[in-house]
This record gives sequence, C-alpha cells and structure tokens, in this order.
Amino acid sequence: MESSFIELIVFFINKISYLGLYILMCLESTALPLPSELILPFSGWVLVKDSSTVQITILTIIASLGSVSGSLIEYFIAKTLGRTFFIKYGKYILFDENDLNKTESFFKKYGSYFVFWGRFIPGIRGFIAIPAGLTKMNIYKFSILTFAGSFPWIFIYIYFGNILGENYLVIHEYIKPIEIPLILILLSSVIFFFCYKFYKIRKKT
Repeated sequence: MESSFIELIVFFINKISYLGLYILMCLESTALPLPSELILPFSGWVLVKDSSTVQITILTIIASLGSVSGSLIEYFIAKTLGRTFFIKYGKYILFDENDLNKTESFFKKYGSYFVFWGRFIPGIRGFIAIPAGLTKMNIYKFSILTFAGSFPWIFIYIYFGNILGENYLVIHEYIKPIEIPLILILLSSVIFFFCYKFYKIRKKT
C-alpha cells in the first residue's frame, strides 16, 4: 500500500511540481488516506534546491494553501449535508444525535482552539472541518486558523525532507522525538485549559 502511495506522490511531484504538491495536500485534507508524512519530505527533497529557506517557505505556503482548500471542500460538504444527514446516517458509524449535539456544543465554545491545535495532530486534522461546517463556523476565521495551524508542521516536514534527501523515508526517526512530545504538550495544554474553564464556571456558581 505504501509503495502505491509513493508512486502516486512521485508522479504528481515530478510531473506537475508545485501544483502537484498543492493537489496532493488538498486531497490529503479531505480525509483521503494520502500520507502527508511522505508527500512533504519528498517535496522538500525534489523541489528545493541548495537548501534554500525561501524555497522551503514558498513550498510550505503552497502546501498550507492546499490544506486549506481541501478542508474547505470538507467544510462545505458538512455544511450542505447538515444535521439531518449526520443524524440519519451517523448510526452506521456509532454516532447518534446525542453525540452530534455534544460535538456541536463543544465546537461552538472551543472551535477556534480545536481548528488551530488540531492541525498538529495526525489522524484528527483530516476531520476537523466536519464539525466546523456543521456549526457554520465563520469561513474566513476557519480558513485563517487552518492555514496558521498547518504552516508550522508542514515547514518542519519539508525542511527535514530537504536535509535527508533520498533518505526522506526515514524522516520518522527525526520527527518522532519532536512529534510525540509536541502532541503530549498540546493534549496536556488542552486538558489544562478545559479544567481551568470548568473551575472558573464552578467558582462562579
């Protein structure tokens, strides 16, 4: 399966360069099983010449815009289908109306934090746009937060891909020591934030 992904990534990047990166990241952000962990480092190796920081930054902007575009597709699908669709068919993935109500209530309060920080967490970032669309989050706000949350981790993957060159597939050996602590810090921060908010609410009552 991974070899098929690699062949697809190589084809897009080699044939249509920057546009290929944009398309791949757009597709990846619609929750399709395309691994950005392979797309980005390969792009950093092939498309960046002489370790140019300017080129790495340009690639990061293009890839981040691709992520925003893909997320907007997902956003509009969720917004168009609406609650009725998810209530009707959510039961097939063990997601009922009560779960939907809780998700919407949470997102209306903390959606901005979730959209931004969720972009750093693999497995979550591809689905963030669904509750954003269902709750009709301001589209400009959603787009800006998605771009801002995508830029840092995309830059890191492209940067390390450029350094590793043809050895880009071993990027996890370099990223994991950073990624796992970062995810733990993010999750701890989120838990602390909600505990603090809950404490303030209890104190007022």
